Amino acid sequence: MKGDKKRTLCAKDILELVDEYSIYRLYLPDFNKPGEIFLNTLRGEKNPSMMVKWSGVHLKHSDFGRDEYRGGCFDLVMQAFHCNYDEALQIVDRDFNLGIVEKKRNIPSVIKWTSPEEIEIKYPPVIKVIPRPANKLELDYWGKLCQGESELKRENVFFPKSIFRNGKRLPQVKDLLTFCYYYPELDKWKLYRPFAEKNNKNLPPQYWKWDSNVPNDYVDKLETIIGPGNNFVAKGRKDKLLLQCILETDKIIVVQAENKFAMSQKALDTLKHNSSTYGGVNYAVTDNDNTGKQFSWWLTTEHNYKHINAPDKYLMENPKKTDFPDIAYYYDVSVVKDYFKLKNITNGL
Repeated sequence: MKGDKKRTLCAKDILELVDEYSIYRLYLPDFNKPGEIFLNTLRGEKNPSMMVKWSGVHLKHSDFGRDEYRGGCFDLVMQAFHCNYDEALQIVDRDFNLGIVEKKRNIPSVIKWTSPEEIEIKYPPVIKVIPRPANKLELDYWGKLCQGESELKRENVFFPKSIFRNGKRLPQVKDLLTFCYYYPELDKWKLYRPFAEKNNKNLPPQYWKWDSNVPNDYVDKLETIIGPGNNFVAKGRKDKLLLQCILETDKIIVVQAENKFAMSQKALDTLKHNSSTYGGVNYAVTDNDNTGKQFSWWLTTEHNYKHINAPDKYLMENPKKTDFPDIAYYYDVSVVKDYFKLKNITNGL
């Protein structure tokens, strides 16, 4: 018919027929719930680093391990198929059988994901701990971090008589200290072996430095951010306990990892509201390795925090000494106290 025009495709037409969530679910099969970390099957990773979360009224994705995977749902299609924007719209139209345009150009075929058989998919384990009283070696370790039995019990730090992982009892490894952090509000555990080697997942789990079924974006002790004073973000429970001792404050939250996915929006909002209300400062207290510095830099540049990393000189002396508890253990807690005084970091009261 004279005057007919070939219909062009736009995002608005597509989103009237299919929502962003469904688009993400089709092209990222491990994605289930906004705000949760999952495997980015577009690049065959073994450890989850991808997140889709709400940004206003739209869903956005980002991959902490690979910066090129970020944007909205149509950006994801472009990244998955290595195509341009117009082709991405055509792919969604085709794959959802929307029929918006009848004649399509030559566009990439359906995406090939890395199959579960090709990678080891990691699900949170079922962890159960039967506690026992602490022995002298364990109390000596925590004593160097300014902690006694009463403090450890109050903070739900336990010592294992037996550990069961997915129903199987783990063998005890002689002289390898194992600390069990309990989260009663979740009924979950995080296991920590301070003298185990990092990146040792090729070994049986009783040798792992960390093991946990606590959600990666769970922020512990957020309820302590009330009233006046400075606020602190710690990257582990032992860091939190040491900070409590040297700063004499309870206003310390604990993240599960040093990355931006571990810092929930609720935690960011809570600290921002408290500091703006009472005039306190938000501090990121992190390791002095690359991961810790990147995390503190993100909080500093994006959220106006101040940061304090463990001094580089200790890392140069021993690459294993990356945090303030390491410095307290190998040198003395007074060294950490003096460093905080030098940097004029206090509880703000």
